[in-house]
Amino acid sequence: MSRIGLWAAGIYLAGAIWVVVVDARESATGGWISLKNMGAFLVTLPVSGPLSMMGMEPALGNPVICGLVILLTAGLIYWVCRLVAGR
Repeated sequence: MSRIGLWAAGIYLAGAIWVVVVDARESATGGWISLKNMGAFLVTLPVSGPLSMMGMEPALGNPVICGLVILLTAGLIYWVCRLVAGR
């Protein structure tokens, strides 16, 4: 198990959850422009970007799907850190 990968994935999870919660709270009021789920899309870009390019854009407004995509992205971050660290 890679400690660096676990730290990076943990920090990512905390930041991603904070961004999604703030994005949901702030974009609920609307205003002159509404960029709903833009924060969720940006924090899950390594997974949601390729899915969108393949025509399978995840419904990030659904909390369960958003949580799954965040977990997939955290897993990807762990895997990349593990490969880079060589452990």
